[in-house]
Amino acid sequence: MFKAKTIHLHQQGAAKVLGEAEAHIMNFIWETGEASVRHVCDGIIKRYKTLSFNAVMTIMNRLVVKGLLKKKTTGAAYCYSPALSKKAFALAVTTDMITAVLKDPALFGAASFAEVSEELDTETLAKLKKLTQ
Repeated sequence: MFKAKTIHLHQQGAAKVLGEAEAHIMNFIWETGEASVRHVCDGIIKRYKTLSFNAVMTIMNRLVVKGLLKKKTTGAAYCYSPALSKKAFALAVTTDMITAVLKDPALFGAASFAEVSEELDTETLAKLKKLTQ
C-alpha cells in the first residue's frame, strides 16, 4: 500500500505527495486505465518535452515500486495500470496525513483544530462531521 513520505503544500492533487512528473503520469494512467511507456510519452509530451522515453520508464518503474502502478508483459512491451483507483489513492493519502497529525502532539491541539475549522466553508465542515461520526 502506498504511504506518502513528503507533502508539498504548494502543489495540487496527487503532486502534493508525488513529484510533479509522477503525478502527471498517474493522472494520465488513471484517465486511460492502462498504457505502455510509449503511450504515456506520447500523451504527456506537450507538458514534458524534456522527458525522454527512458526517464518516463524510470518514473513508471518507481511508481510500481511505490505500489501505485501494476506492470505486466504484453508482447514485447510492458503495460502499466493503476494499482489503486484515484479515489483509493486520495483516501490513503488523506488517512496517512490525518493520522500523522492526530498522533503528533506537537502538531495537533484542540485549539488549533478549532481555529482551522472556523475558516472552513459549510460544505467542508459537513464532510468533516460525516467523517468523524
